[in-house]
Amino acid sequence: MVHSGGRKRGSRNRGYWFRKGRGWYVGSKPLTDPDGNRITDPAAKQEAEAAYHLYKAGQGKGEGKPNGKPQAQEDGYTVKDVCLLYLKDAKKTGAKATYDLRRRLLEDFCKGYGSLPVVKLIGLHVKEWLDSHPGWNGSRRIAVQAIRRAIFYCKGLGVLTVNPIAGFKAGTVGKRQAYFSEVEEAAIYQHAPKALGELVRVMIRTGARPGEAARLEFRHVEETPAGQLWRFPPDEHKTGHQTGQDRVIPVPTDIAELIRGKRRYRHGKVFRNGRGEPWSATGMKSAFFRLRKKLAKKGVKLEKDNTLYACRHTYAKRAIAKGITVEKLAARMGNSPAVCWSHYGRDWDKQKDSAPVLFEGLN
Repeated sequence: MVHSGGRKRGSRNRGYWFRKGRGWYVGSKPLTDPDGNRITDPAAKQEAEAAYHLYKAGQGKGEGKPNGKPQAQEDGYTVKDVCLLYLKDAKKTGAKATYDLRRRLLEDFCKGYGSLPVVKLIGLHVKEWLDSHPGWNGSRRIAVQAIRRAIFYCKGLGVLTVNPIAGFKAGTVGKRQAYFSEVEEAAIYQHAPKALGELVRVMIRTGARPGEAARLEFRHVEETPAGQLWRFPPDEHKTGHQTGQDRVIPVPTDIAELIRGKRRYRHGKVFRNGRGEPWSATGMKSAFFRLRKKLAKKGVKLEKDNTLYACRHTYAKRAIAKGITVEKLAARMGNSPAVCWSHYGRDWDKQKDSAPVLFEGLN
């Protein structure tokens, strides 16, 4: 039953409501999406709920708290309020891939603890959430980091005065040892669809991240006297928003020739799937998952951690075996030397007495 004003009976119990023919409202004010557009679709309940929480937190076009500014009244803010405040800013300022990852993590966390007053959040809640995802393993630290970023951001706004999970330990990043042996690599090329096998080969030979390989266009390709390189501007690679620097990938001769042979795709993505469509993140994961099952039937069982990202680790492991220094590998992989050492230090420990490393630069 609907009132004469067009509002659904009982809808005020949520704090926001839908007016027929006009859209979603809180009080007498219309709710808007992050771009400032009114939410008029009656089925857009999730969007309306998100807009309502932002309204409560005082964000948006001057709505909510007095003067549209958050106040340091922590009891009035839920975990979901804090996450939405952070995500609204992160969408504008961060890299899209990073934003999408943190949005998924925070949305998952809010399923269980979103309605909890943020001042009552404790480390045990975070641990319970992490433990409910036993398959995350090395991703636990990234998940905790997403929550911490939201809290730190809201402290800067004055919404929070303390970090309620300050003593919770995120855990250390494990050594990245997942890689493909030469036997496994050969089996991949033998049994993978041509397009997927090509993608694996490119990443193993260049150290490119899966997203970088999928994103490559001819506008990123530079031919220099020393050879071909790929250059991604700061807003088009994983760490660009932190470093403000281009991601530069030197390309070996065989891969450079492969790229030059793909001029037919000079106006779009270079690497395509078997249907001629640009690779998507989901498509890459699904294709590799099917390949894993196929290889297992052929008697080649890949380790659990050997995903497409293992191509990058394979590149690093083989470069270290040839005697590359941490500084040179960091430059090639777009990491800092400290990050490279923390990820691949075990392999360097094995090479510390080898002649190429021990005597490099002596003569």
